[in-house]
Amino acid sequence: EKLAAWAADETQEALDLGTGFTRLTPDGVAEAWKSDPPSHPAFAAMAQLKAALDGLPKPDAAVLQHAAQWVSARFEEEKRRRAEMGFDDMLLRLDGALHGAGGERLATLIREQFPVALIDEFQDTDPVQYRIFDSIYRLEDNDEQTGLFLIGDPKQAIYAFRGADIYTYLRARQATDGRWHTLDTNYRSSHAMVESVNHVFTRAEQRPVGRGAFLFRDEKGNQVPFADALAQGRKETLEVDGTALTALTVWHLESEQPVSGVVYRQQLASSCASEIVRLLNAGQQGRAGFT
Repeated sequence: EKLAAWAADETQEALDLGTGFTRLTPDGVAEAWKSDPPSHPAFAAMAQLKAALDGLPKPDAAVLQHAAQWVSARFEEEKRRRAEMGFDDMLLRLDGALHGAGGERLATLIREQFPVALIDEFQDTDPVQYRIFDSIYRLEDNDEQTGLFLIGDPKQAIYAFRGADIYTYLRARQATDGRWHTLDTNYRSSHAMVESVNHVFTRAEQRPVGRGAFLFRDEKGNQVPFADALAQGRKETLEVDGTALTALTVWHLESEQPVSGVVYRQQLASSCASEIVRLLNAGQQGRAGFT
């Protein structure tokens, strides 16, 4: 019945088998029999079955790849027919021109017209954008006649789906070694919020094992270290039904059995959406807001 319900529901991406993947593993057999499980290669293999299945290519991968290539080619054809360009086209053509025969002259003209540039949210820069900036301003040269100011925070690198690359940020960090300045004060959040975030990241950063808060620590050092922020604080307090909300809330997904990544993300999205709706409704009803 569970399998039939899953097959009939197109919104369910994966079937939650519950204990299906663990029941015949050595641990699962030991729990069921309340004794040591028999030694057999099949039981040992069952412990690796889910990971092996998850590692297989998806059956629709080839179809999606073919469709994506067709859509891309058709889109390029339509842009040429309409004599139009998209955002990526402008970047790629400028990048090509800067690395073409007249690239040096073009870079000089741009520098003369814009001797100083400021790039905010630099952590969201993709490799093509960085190559353009570096071709024009040559970060390692540190020319006193020009200025390129990069403002970024790797903790906020949220646009990986659009091509943003943390390694681009690290390349710029290396090219500007010794010329860093830290904006260490948060002007938007409450003292409690800043202290909570500092606590969470500092615990991860200071663990003797592991790779630090952002997983970039190794035997050579830490390319993306965490630095505590100071708080300017806010006068407002967010309250619901007359009670101030805590600065940081941790939710645990309770389950007696292992939960798949798909199910975990679905539960996480559903819980977050429900909480957002609750707060918005409370605000409309006059029960929640800043005081």
